[in-house]
Amino acid sequence: MARQRLQEATQTYWRLVLPSRPDLAATVGRPIEALVSPVLSADDHSASRTAIRVIDQLETVDARALSPTDYATMQTLRWEVESAAEAQAFASIDFSLLSPARSALRVPLEVSTRLEFASTMDLDRYLFLLDGIAFWLLDARNALELRARDQAFASRDAVRAFRGLLDSLRAVVRRGELRIGDDRLTAIAPAHVAQFRGEEARAITEQIGPAIDSLTAYLGQYEARSMLRPGLWQYPGGKEFYRHLLRRHLGVEIEPEDAHRVGLAEARRIDSLLIAVRRRLGWNGSVAAFHDSLRQLPAFAPVSAESAMAHLHATLAAMRDSIVTRIDAPLSQTPDIRMATPLEQLLDPEGLVRPPRNVGESARVTITPAWLSVESQLEGPSRVMRWVWPGAALAMTQSYAHDTLNPMLLLHPSRATQEGWAEYAASLAGELGAYVNPLDAYGRLMHEGWNAALLIADTGIHYLGWTPEQALAVLRPFSFADDSTLRARLVDQVILAPGRAGASAIGAREIAAQRAWIRGTLGPAFDEPSWHAAVLALGPVPLPVMASYLEWWAYDVGRRQAELKAVRTP
Repeated sequence: MARQRLQEATQTYWRLVLPSRPDLAATVGRPIEALVSPVLSADDHSASRTAIRVIDQLETVDARALSPTDYATMQTLRWEVESAAEAQAFASIDFSLLSPARSALRVPLEVSTRLEFASTMDLDRYLFLLDGIAFWLLDARNALELRARDQAFASRDAVRAFRGLLDSLRAVVRRGELRIGDDRLTAIAPAHVAQFRGEEARAITEQIGPAIDSLTAYLGQYEARSMLRPGLWQYPGGKEFYRHLLRRHLGVEIEPEDAHRVGLAEARRIDSLLIAVRRRLGWNGSVAAFHDSLRQLPAFAPVSAESAMAHLHATLAAMRDSIVTRIDAPLSQTPDIRMATPLEQLLDPEGLVRPPRNVGESARVTITPAWLSVESQLEGPSRVMRWVWPGAALAMTQSYAHDTLNPMLLLHPSRATQEGWAEYAASLAGELGAYVNPLDAYGRLMHEGWNAALLIADTGIHYLGWTPEQALAVLRPFSFADDSTLRARLVDQVILAPGRAGASAIGAREIAAQRAWIRGTLGPAFDEPSWHAAVLALGPVPLPVMASYLEWWAYDVGRRQAELKAVRTP
């Protein structure tokens, strides 16, 4: 009965959310009924109504009668609906619509890259997405004007970043890259394809193109009214909004000041390790000079896509056998890896990991020109470990291969758990000897330091009132990039994404702490491959939910070990 009532609550959530989430509908193969409008206000209480209905149903569930995995499902669902409802209160100062990485404009564009065309219905679905892109662009102006009525204006950095996205999207349109390739339409009758091509061209040239130009022109005027400094702290209710975002993305109850101190402590720890590596290499000069000297080494020159792909597969092959001794995962689950299309590069410049399409398949990794750069080569094999094996792609494959959580909840991953696993996996690879070369170890430490610095910069910019120059000073020692690239990353990863930047550092820290605690609790009974399997099978749930589940897992392992010992004892 308890499980049945839990299923009823998840079905209620699904019915209420699916119509407004085209990305979820496309993922599960359902018709796309509507696209998300940028015109949201504090008067729209749909998320609150959903939360009330779902939580009312969850209150009827006897949690004591649930299995541990069902209990994790219930807690994850509660976390999701409560967070979404709380976010509604801050709609008037939420400018995520202007973030290239978070804007709802991405949804129809991203969905269009993965639609499969098997019938004329799929063609109609794509034309609906094109219409949705045009309408969203037209509505974005109304959304900004509604916020302006409350004297809330986006930061200048946000406006300029979004104008950059629009310029890039306009170039994609001009080059014809929004047009569906012929290779994706082979299952459609030629007559239907010909009609589709005419409608597709009209939607792109007569609707989307002019809508891009109109919004770009408006943003040129809007910029004069934009906030000169970034940071949520300067808006009424901004600090409370930042607390909400930090809690939502990090998955733990932590005050911004405490998160800032965690970042500072981690940065100091990692900086001392970097100093030790430089001394091991015989370097006593400045950090900047050391990084300049590395950029001149032939081994770290930019590479071709073919070379990057070959190196990626070679790194996987060298580490896979040893990793399997620590993570209980089939060797056959090597992900599908390919280069991104131009539109995919625009949407996800660093690349993307997508879930398996069918049971028994592996996750798919899309890499971009960022993987070919000098900075990527300096980072070394840790990038492969984070993204592919044993990082994000393996975690996604394992999560989708198990019937642990309700599948719907896999579509709402906790950022801290998902990114935290990737960072934890890269550290685990280090324990297995992946970074024997001092420069490989240096590249891995640099990325760890970058994550800690992001947490410092994020809390500084959005809560403590830091200037961008203060944040850049913290980020610079942990980056191989030049100042213009570093500034762009600050805007993209911190200024336009409040509360998200520390997810990797906090998540990896919590997962490692959980392993250490359970190892100490179980002693000789602790089996690391089994523990890793439990973490991966559970899926990307919020960190408190994962901790609760792993506490039960440790208890269950200890209980079974005690029973086995009792049977063996005369």
